[in-house]
Amino acid sequence: MLRLKTFLVSAALLLIVTAAYAEQFDLVEYWKYTGESVTVSWDPVDRATKYEVKSHRVESGNVVGIWETTETEYTFTGMKGGHYDMMVRAGDDSGTWSTWSVSIDPAVAIVDNEPRGWRLYFHIAPPSIPVIE
Repeated sequence: MLRLKTFLVSAALLLIVTAAYAEQFDLVEYWKYTGESVTVSWDPVDRATKYEVKSHRVESGNVVGIWETTETEYTFTGMKGGHYDMMVRAGDDSGTWSTWSVSIDPAVAIVDNEPRGWRLYFHIAPPSIPVIE
């Protein structure tokens, strides 16, 4: 079983618990500004030689992308505003893949070393104040 974790890439990360989802699962929502990055990591899996990472945009229901890596972390950058669930699965050289581990599942997700589901929210920052000279 893959254990999904997040860790801070930018110091501007705010952590809030969203009451709307709290009754369904123990969700922690990470807020990021569009254009910032966040790194998702997971524990290594025995005999795994590669991992696939998938990002799912909640509002549209669309898969944003699937990326393959040999590392146990992946950094997402340039995300559009919205909520995202992250998924990862392990693979071996024979082409066998595990089932997807999903970030909102507290059985596989960790926040601050505690089992908790999490979701990313990329916030669109308002435009900066124009400078008139």
